[in-house]
Amino acid sequence: MKTLLILFSLLLSFSLTTNAQDGTYDPSLNQGSGFSGFVYAIKVLPNQKIMAGGEFSLYNNTPVSNLVRLNNDGTLDNTFATGTGFNNDIYALAVQPDGKIIVAGQFTDYNGQPVQSVVRLLADGTLDTDFNTANAADDSIYGVLLQPDGKIILYGYFEEYNSQPYKGIVRLNTDGTIDASFNTGTGTDNEVLVGVLQDDGKVVIGGYFTHYDGTERNRIARLNTDGSLDASFDIGTGADEEIRAIGLQSDGKLLIGGFLNIFNGTPVPRIARLEPNGSLDVSFNPGSGTQGIIYDFLMLEGDYSFATGVFPSYDGTEHSGIVRLAPDGSLDSSFNPGEGLLGSMQIGITNALQADGKLITGGLFTEYDTHSVGSFVRITNSILSNQAVPITEQDIMLYPIPVSDLLQIENPSHLPLQSITVYDITGRKVFNSSLDRIASASIDLSALTAGNYLCIITDGDNIWNKQFVKD
Repeated sequence: MKTLLILFSLLLSFSLTTNAQDGTYDPSLNQGSGFSGFVYAIKVLPNQKIMAGGEFSLYNNTPVSNLVRLNNDGTLDNTFATGTGFNNDIYALAVQPDGKIIVAGQFTDYNGQPVQSVVRLLADGTLDTDFNTANAADDSIYGVLLQPDGKIILYGYFEEYNSQPYKGIVRLNTDGTIDASFNTGTGTDNEVLVGVLQDDGKVVIGGYFTHYDGTERNRIARLNTDGSLDASFDIGTGADEEIRAIGLQSDGKLLIGGFLNIFNGTPVPRIARLEPNGSLDVSFNPGSGTQGIIYDFLMLEGDYSFATGVFPSYDGTEHSGIVRLAPDGSLDSSFNPGEGLLGSMQIGITNALQADGKLITGGLFTEYDTHSVGSFVRITNSILSNQAVPITEQDIMLYPIPVSDLLQIENPSHLPLQSITVYDITGRKVFNSSLDRIASASIDLSALTAGNYLCIITDGDNIWNKQFVKD
């Protein structure tokens, strides 16, 4: 099945907004008591269901074992059957274009079957026995990167993979076997905590390590597509402490965050931005930043970003555990999380964005802005993702563009469509209609005024975000 990518990059800086101020708690996520422990990984599926993995035994007082799939309203999706689940922590999730789910962490058992730190599940939760993970990582896998060609990069804290020496990072073929063409040499000398895949196929990794393949690289390195060290990414003396978060901007610059105080001899407040060549970007201005720890970046349209972690403030303004940053690193004051993430630990560890722009944050916290939650919250946000979203069927076609009266909608895959909702540039819903499970439709939009619009079309499993112009 051909995979197509629909970008949430909208012309004329068009973005879908909501009536509530950005940062407001969304009560429509009916989580009840939520999760009983850490949420380390969240993925929003194309059908807007939510995958969550971590270290928890309960969700809303229902016994679960470290992995759940939720409906978009926060209720458990009981069609996702994990049986006895995982016997230990899940740190990473990745969803393939075919709907299969790669789960990684520190576990040795899934639903009574022996596994080793990584598995691939079918869409219904059953183990994919075609994915070879026998004797996989000898310790923890912290992250999964999916390449466009289907190959899979794993990183974390391990010294062997399938009984072969692979320290910190390894690449797999689509069937789970080791891709020997990705030659990491001696690998890293300590944990790899974070990784991002650039558009050119190169991989940037961060963590506790100080060397890669015998060459000094303090806490951050860039690898070529064959696994060798990219010497053109020159970080000088690098970071003095661990890097836990990396965000890739549209211009190739990199946000880095964690516990670092110095980068290549220059003081930085736990956050910095690097040029594509690895040098410090002095135009980035986070002010006093934070004195806590940044755990995650989620990149948004226009190079805005969310940063979450454990910190009481950012650049002198109280924001507990969550902020939205402007492209220059300053605090985006239009995002108001109120009292933010609260609790005995109040850590924001992982983030994901829905198609409508709402943010889902997981970690370990018991309140968000005075609302009781269980390590999991959904928050209003009007800036969409800068990432591509995989759609597993052929793309929806809209025509003519611009439209005067009748907008034609056609699904070349001939799967029946369910509904269409149209929003104007202010985020106001201006049209909504059931499509009665048909593969094509003609919608009368003659009542709309001239301008730019966003429509969301669903077939019940997939969601397409399409923009059009009305003349």
